[in-house]
Amino acid sequence: MAKYGKNNYFDGVVLPEPKEEALRRMAKGVNTTRGYLYARSIDIDKYNGDRSFQVAFTTGDDITTTQYIRTNCPLGLVISNDRMCVSMWGQWLLGYDVQSNTEYDVVVSFDVTTRASTLYVNGQLIATRLREDVAPNYSKTYFLGAYPEQTNLFTGDIALCREFNFQIPKAVVALLHNNGDPAGYKLPSNYKGYGDVYHSDFSEGADDWHVVLTDYVTMTVADGVITISKEDERRNMNIARNHNPYASRVVNYFVRLEFAEPLPSEVGDIAARPFNSIVGVNLAISSDRLSASGTLISTIAKPNGGSMIIFQASGAISISISSISFTPAVCIAEYLPQNLIPTAEGSIVQWLDSAPQLPEANGILPPLDASVGGYDLAAIGNPKIII
Repeated sequence: MAKYGKNNYFDGVVLPEPKEEALRRMAKGVNTTRGYLYARSIDIDKYNGDRSFQVAFTTGDDITTTQYIRTNCPLGLVISNDRMCVSMWGQWLLGYDVQSNTEYDVVVSFDVTTRASTLYVNGQLIATRLREDVAPNYSKTYFLGAYPEQTNLFTGDIALCREFNFQIPKAVVALLHNNGDPAGYKLPSNYKGYGDVYHSDFSEGADDWHVVLTDYVTMTVADGVITISKEDERRNMNIARNHNPYASRVVNYFVRLEFAEPLPSEVGDIAARPFNSIVGVNLAISSDRLSASGTLISTIAKPNGGSMIIFQASGAISISISSISFTPAVCIAEYLPQNLIPTAEGSIVQWLDSAPQLPEANGILPPLDASVGGYDLAAIGNPKIII
């Protein structure tokens, strides 16, 4: 780790003025031995379902005392007694042996339905654990390098952290690891920028949803519920909406359906896809058959397209839907070394969130000079920039 010297020297190199900009260009992360980063306003409305986070860090000399690297309930990442653990509502799960002064790239994903946490280290799947004894309890406070305030400081370096509002699949974990250079990976634009949320509870009618196969499928709307029915052996029951919530650009969306009554056993698969597209996703049906959900991978923007939900069921059947929502499945917060804001002495003032920042036309993601409306972190104490 680099050490600060006197007279504007940094490891023997004279820094040009302004020193703050020179430090930003050389930044590799932040050391949290004497301070940490903190936010009090993580938006629960965007972040109360499935989630994942990635944090790349280097351990310090001490790996025996309890140190929190990243915490936003229900999930945290902690080091204690030569092990790294996922903290889930205060219980430590998914232990992994660590070494001092060693780099790690960690991804943790969380399934809110099953309450399962999955741990990846350096791009490799380590384990999945369930914790069914505690109800979800989300916090708007967010810590990097400590937890709770002023205590259990992480005595190492944090290179980057990314937060996602969906479960990261294994293939994407490998991309994030980027052959051992996670800070060098640029998120594609379909994971950037939050985008619009679509939700309808049908309290004011069908909200432009309609049946597609009108020769044998019917739809009615009453008391905030749309009911689709058929008296036919043909399997597909399709409903569609002409206005596409992901029309303006390519964005992955998390689709969720809520049912007023449990799905009949005859319903097998449920799929969602952009209208006039063969690319879609099968939605997972909950065990009580009162909801179905999944992440729709949109591979092309369709400004003139719409959304389609496809139910596959044999025989005469009715399905009652109480709500449909499309939520962008994206990176909620992203903290890259280039967006650390230091003083001339190398103390960190702020870590700017680049999640809302879209790449330029040439694919470059330039350093931020000011907030772009994300979840910027404030420094508490004296965290130091590392180069």
